[in-house]
Amino acid sequence: MENPEPYPEIRNLSLEDEELLQPPSHTVQLKQGIDLNELSRTDGEGTEFEIASHEIPPQGDGDRYFDSEVMFKQLNYECSAVEGDSESGDDDLSPFEKMAGEMDDLSGDNGVLKKMIKGGMGNIVPSSSHCKVHYNGYLEYSDEPYDSTRLRNHPQTMKLGEGICIAGFEIAVASMRKGEFSRFLVKPEYGYGKQGCPPRIPGNAMILFEIELVSYIDNSLPEEFHRWSREQQRNASFDEILAVVHAERKAGNELFQQRHIRTAFGRYNRAQRILENCHLKDEAEEQAMQKVLLKLYLNMALCSVKQCWSNRAITFSKKALEIEEKNVKALFRCGQAYHQLSEFGRAKDFFIQAQRIEPHNEEITRELRKLDRSVTKFKALEKEMYGKMFAGLKDVKKGPSENVGKVLSKDSSSEFEKTVANALREFKDNSDVQEMPFKMASFTTTEMDYVTSTACQWGLDVKYIGPRDDRVVKICKKITEP
Repeated sequence: MENPEPYPEIRNLSLEDEELLQPPSHTVQLKQGIDLNELSRTDGEGTEFEIASHEIPPQGDGDRYFDSEVMFKQLNYECSAVEGDSESGDDDLSPFEKMAGEMDDLSGDNGVLKKMIKGGMGNIVPSSSHCKVHYNGYLEYSDEPYDSTRLRNHPQTMKLGEGICIAGFEIAVASMRKGEFSRFLVKPEYGYGKQGCPPRIPGNAMILFEIELVSYIDNSLPEEFHRWSREQQRNASFDEILAVVHAERKAGNELFQQRHIRTAFGRYNRAQRILENCHLKDEAEEQAMQKVLLKLYLNMALCSVKQCWSNRAITFSKKALEIEEKNVKALFRCGQAYHQLSEFGRAKDFFIQAQRIEPHNEEITRELRKLDRSVTKFKALEKEMYGKMFAGLKDVKKGPSENVGKVLSKDSSSEFEKTVANALREFKDNSDVQEMPFKMASFTTTEMDYVTSTACQWGLDVKYIGPRDDRVVKICKKITEP
């Protein structure tokens, strides 16, 4: 293990081997000419070459497509096997020909061959599914992948049947199950053809793919349902509707796991609308519908909290509570949403209700601690701001109407502006809170104008809530809702 790997034995190269000779990347000029007599000496002395320092070729891997350390983990030595490596006596076969002998034919003409390395689970991926895959692509006699999602550290997404990949790759993925890892040999007819894809893929090249099907979303049922006419959709049986809704919800779950929260919300929302518009024939179907709707409302509430759509989160959580009054998840989501709105009292009420049902739930305990920290921070900030805002004011009374035209002294104004800036900065950095309220009656007109104008400059929204004599200004983070 401590010794270096032996260098491969050097073979005599004939003219037939000329494709193995690679042109040098740099040429240099020697300081002196070569003495052929010294070069041909057999006493072991040989000759030495000296290169001028300015002629030494630059070192580096700027022409490498991937980082060398990461590349090392994805090397496939079977692609570059040389004669003498095989113990099976098939030295006359190329590396890919050796692999092909252990593979199954997928295309019917040996154009796409497969060998499963690790089995997957569930059914084979349905047609028209959205798939997420990791892959390495290799050329024969090259152990480095010419393309790799693993080296990019980002899986590839594709929809089967749309022809966005080469035919062989799509045939390969269409044969897999979720979690499966397999190898595929793809002939040029199913790959890049006679032209190849210069400069990395030559013409008539056979490709080895190592593919892992990470996940897929089956869209076949929803797509078929949405192709139906309105009359067909209205006349569909409850079981048919339920199958479509389950497919939509499953697709939403997959998207959520991939952190496509907004798109996942859309799939849940579509499933909800389909279910709410279906015709029920008896109480049993009503109960089944309510059970599925409960899951959809909770999922949409979760997506809304993640996207900071606080009011939507409250709406869907309360819909869930109408179905199941003591649903802990719904109570918990309400608490999170009210926390985001800085309505700390309401948030605590919902967290406490949830905790009474599940007193040992650690997630609820953590949220209550987070809420306490927000309340403490808000009170400290409020105390600091209210303590400084009137310092140095000359003949200024509390209340906006009495303070029109009044100004802060220079020192007090600077202190107040600094306090406001700190408050807004902390608010922007706090991911748990989406709104920060200010009671207008506690500020002068000058102060409130400064607060609102600074908030706008920082890209925040300003909302005015309540009657004129008891108005509250809310500084809000900008949230885009669908």
